Amino acid sequence: MRSSGLILIDKPEGVTSFGALYPIKKRLGRGIKVGHTGTLDKFASGLLVVCAGSYTRLAGFITTEDKSYEATILFGSQTDTLDPEGRVIHQAPLPCRDKLFSVIHDFTGNILQKPPLFSALHVKGERAYKRALRGEAVEMVPRPVTIHNLEITAFDGEKAVIRVTCSKGTYIRSLARDLALAAGSCGYLLSLRRTQLGRFAVCDAVAPELFDPDRHLSGGYQWFSDMQEHFAVARVDELMHRRITNGIMPPQTFLSKVFTNEEEGVSERHYLLFSEEGALAASLNRSEKGFAFDFVVGT
Repeated sequence: MRSSGLILIDKPEGVTSFGALYPIKKRLGRGIKVGHTGTLDKFASGLLVVCAGSYTRLAGFITTEDKSYEATILFGSQTDTLDPEGRVIHQAPLPCRDKLFSVIHDFTGNILQKPPLFSALHVKGERAYKRALRGEAVEMVPRPVTIHNLEITAFDGEKAVIRVTCSKGTYIRSLARDLALAAGSCGYLLSLRRTQLGRFAVCDAVAPELFDPDRHLSGGYQWFSDMQEHFAVARVDELMHRRITNGIMPPQTFLSKVFTNEEEGVSERHYLLFSEEGALAASLNRSEKGFAFDFVVGT
């Protein structure tokens, strides 16, 4: 059984992202490193891209990809956590439809966004939510984020359903707060579902408890092929795959040929070799001296 690869998990509501990994770790067995590429709050559901084994070395690249969400905003009240698990700290009249739809354009493109007080961001060396739980006054500094697309798909006067595609670091809880305030009301995020992370989609994901390594552990060849800003990919035959698994570097002439269109010394780019079946064999880096292994995937 392979123990390295990518797994797309559909996290249910009411479970932490860490907790959603438990069935994965149990099936893969002890000693196999497992990690996800972007936390979802406990009340949220949707896509978690999980890296297992050697693939955890590539998690940082996946984390930087844009994310898409479907969310429901409840207007008229605001909680301290900006989600349904917090306590109500403010109330205001409901927004009018015309005002809400007119201000939505102010929240697309490059904007400054103040993160939620209850977040895992570090403030003076400690996570903000820990300071908030002690009742400390914490000033959250606005950060630049990018909202690529934002649309309201439904509005009944009290709740709005939105679709968002945004950059890494965007808080949909903050977006709900700010959109409500701009519309002359207040609000918090009633529900949140991540539908996409880069090229990965929740429609291809499996519930954690249904994870089967033989069916759901993927080599990710096509996904990495599409992430051209980070990776260049190539396939090797069975003989070369076995040699790579044993730590033997392919000839430099071969690597230069399969990566013929790549510029030497490109920073932040990794070169991935896959088997004929689409399983990752190795990650390489390139310098003036040629190619060298970052790591080799044994199984």
